[in-house]
Amino acid sequence: MTDLNAVFNVQPSAAELASAPFIKAWTLKARPLARFGPQLWGWVYGHPTVGEGNYAHSSPVVAIDLSTPPRWARTESRLYRLGDACGPVEWEIRLLARSLKIHGERTKQDDIDDELDCNNPAGGFPGLPLDEAEQMIVNMRRFRQNRVTPKKLNLLWNAYRAEKYPPSPEDLARWDEEGE
Repeated sequence: MTDLNAVFNVQPSAAELASAPFIKAWTLKARPLARFGPQLWGWVYGHPTVGEGNYAHSSPVVAIDLSTPPRWARTESRLYRLGDACGPVEWEIRLLARSLKIHGERTKQDDIDDELDCNNPAGGFPGLPLDEAEQMIVNMRRFRQNRVTPKKLNLLWNAYRAEKYPPSPEDLARWDEEGE
């Protein structure tokens, strides 16, 4: 009997990877009550039948790169290159933004606001520019004020920051000492 893991978990060649579709902000999910295995869900680029940048899912995954973070996955139908994985809070932000037709790109209004607010520059984690998910929250706050409450957006912002920038072991130790 053939070991399927040995067959499918073979490192793809550079040429295979270069021609494979790319999935950004992906997650591996199994549909409840589905008859097939887990699938990749995310925003797909370079796929022959899925529109560029569309939210989609793959056929069932048969092998995934064992390195950390994984950079490729084989499904029943094709090989995919993997971008950054998506945590549960980021996933919620992206799905909410998608439902509101909000993107994660800076707008002209961001540049104007930055100039007006030069004493309190906007940014992601201190010293970093906003990433795409953070920009989605800013855009939801700006363009969909009547559709999402400020409280919900603040909760998403804080939860995303905790997910994306978890405290270091030194921070945790310091907080334990401060709590004593």
